[in-house]
Amino acid sequence: DSMIAKLVCHGETRDGAIWIGTDDGNVQLTRDGGTSWTNVTGNLKGVPKASWVSWIEASRHDAATAYATFDRHTFGDHDPWVYVTRDYGKSWQPLVTPQDTRGVRGYVHVIREDAQTPDLLFLGTELGLWISIDGGQSWASFKGDKFPAVAVRDLGLDRPGAGAGSSPGSDRTTARPHRGRRGLDGWWRPGPRRWRPCCEP
Repeated sequence: DSMIAKLVCHGETRDGAIWIGTDDGNVQLTRDGGTSWTNVTGNLKGVPKASWVSWIEASRHDAATAYATFDRHTFGDHDPWVYVTRDYGKSWQPLVTPQDTRGVRGYVHVIREDAQTPDLLFLGTELGLWISIDGGQSWASFKGDKFPAVAVRDLGLDRPGAGAGSSPGSDRTTARPHRGRRGLDGWWRPGPRRWRPCCEP
């Protein structure tokens, strides 16, 4: 039997490499603009087959680096899965797994790398927002200024000086948490680290 896989995420590096992830667990990479593709799923040791690839984040700082997250809640697995490659997918290292959650709770929707600091990572899970300042070796739950303990399904990073209210040398992170059918948008800017709600439909 054949099955059509749905493309659920992609990331593009500075040198034109493109990563894609699908809902049937495949991670693939092209480095020639899509002429040829390499399936690197087999190099992701420890990730169960057919795991939904919820996000791929191509590094802004190193063309060979990318982050991948996996969502297995449809299999009854609500644990976090986060991996990183630093050699175009030839090998992957686990950052967060059910065996070593490093304090992260909930299955993962999104991971983003800071535009200025490569070791600063943001992780959105079904149970909140998590931040690492050491490249994913340790994580802390962000609870500042009444940040809601809800699913964070998307994160947007503005470049320094971009966006209303930002200043040169700063960056702004926009998270989109969810409360059932209702949404809550807001933004967080390092220094001071505060969550400031902007709207609630």
